Amino acid sequence: MQNKIISNLDSLIENENPHFLLAVSGGIDSMVLLKFFQKNHESYKFSVAHVNHNYHSDAKKMEHLVQDQCAQMNNDLVIENIFLKGVNSNIESNFRKMRYNKLEEIRKRIKADFILTAHHADDQVETILMKILNSSGIEGLQGLRKSNQNIIRPMYNISKKEISDYASLNKVKFIDDPTNCDDLFTRNFLRMNVIPELKKIKNDIHIPFNNFASRIDEVHDLITFNVQNFCNSDSYIVRENIIEINKSEFYTLPFLAQLRIISNLCLNANNSFSKTDIREIKDLFRKNLSGSFK
Repeated sequence: MQNKIISNLDSLIENENPHFLLAVSGGIDSMVLLKFFQKNHESYKFSVAHVNHNYHSDAKKMEHLVQDQCAQMNNDLVIENIFLKGVNSNIESNFRKMRYNKLEEIRKRIKADFILTAHHADDQVETILMKILNSSGIEGLQGLRKSNQNIIRPMYNISKKEISDYASLNKVKFIDDPTNCDDLFTRNFLRMNVIPELKKIKNDIHIPFNNFASRIDEVHDLITFNVQNFCNSDSYIVRENIIEINKSEFYTLPFLAQLRIISNLCLNANNSFSKTDIREIKDLFRKNLSGSFK
């Protein structure tokens, strides 16, 4: 497992001697990630961030565990708290947004280059299944990306079993998040009830799901290639604050390429069209009535 992480970091990181910010919750996955960096502290510069959600009974215990393990190895640690009040739906999603916002604040404050999370191959299975259930578009079906702006996932191709074996071998201390047993959360339901059944068909179920994500990445790259070619052509002309698009050439593009062009014009990098937006855009394109040929 250690060799996989080293290889992944080498392939995902271009600049030399980056400063990593490890997102460590106190659960087994992130504590294994922390242990790897502690054992390889001479090779990597890193700091640790713990974001306490203050949501369950063991939240403070997990914070203290991270604090103790970092203190033993003299690791730089930043602890922040977040609170979710008055929200009864999409709790997991809201916490995730708050957590990543807080991690980015910490990264900028301590001048780290990248945030490292402990997402692994089994997480990818859960994520893709959730995206399919939510009828996500091509962006969503990419699942957990190996790298996304300042976020790096060096354990993306490592299974939960490999992580558990590493934890046992290296006597890694961790606390199981009690909310992981609540199958009212879709992710937990899939992990506890659906994925074990899939593993009866194929034990290494993470492998085909990782391959699926790679195929989706290739489709994404193909869309990007088509969009870049179009935007660099005479069919896409930028004049001060006006962009002229050759309508007839635009309509020869695949719909996903058309959507990407419109998205680039209308949205910033952190937003995306809703399913309703996409449906309405598709209807508009289908009518082929608006505007002139330029």
